[in-house]
Amino acid sequence: MDNFLSFLIGILSSSVVAVSTIYFVFWKWKPRIEISKYIVEGYDKNNNLIYKIKLINRSKFAANDIKVELWKKTEYKATSNTKGFNESVEKVSVSTNEWLTIPKYINNQKINNLNYAPHCITLKIVNEDVNKILDITSNQSLEFKISVKHGLSNISKTFSMDYNDSNCLRRGRFIFGNSLETEEI
Repeated sequence: MDNFLSFLIGILSSSVVAVSTIYFVFWKWKPRIEISKYIVEGYDKNNNLIYKIKLINRSKFAANDIKVELWKKTEYKATSNTKGFNESVEKVSVSTNEWLTIPKYINNQKINNLNYAPHCITLKIVNEDVNKILDITSNQSLEFKISVKHGLSNISKTFSMDYNDSNCLRRGRFIFGNSLETEEI
């Protein structure tokens, strides 16, 4: 009986350690992408109005197989006799909607030495008047989604950010490096 009890305790403790290790690995290795809560409104070299969204890979490993989508959502009444609403969605073009990799996170000291932040990506919204979409009277909003895979484990995760009204718009540009804040120019 003592041998059976020792065997049972050994199996149980090994299972707890194995599950804890797997949980820790998946928690530690999951991708970490941070998306700006603002859309920046600025001008390109030809003085055309452009809109940009910034994201940062905060993972200690590269993010692979990146897919990006931006959706314009329009809310409309479901039926005349209810208070419910439906949404219709329409895909909005961005400058790049998929690419192979985003390098791993690097700290501000390394960024200052390199004068380059390869893990920080800025995407341009193409052929859309974001001011008009986010106007409070339009019943429209934007939803930004990015799906990435962890560079070592291949664990995938999708991140999203909703832009519901014109308070999400900022004039100027994003601050360089590990900041998602904006500045006037």
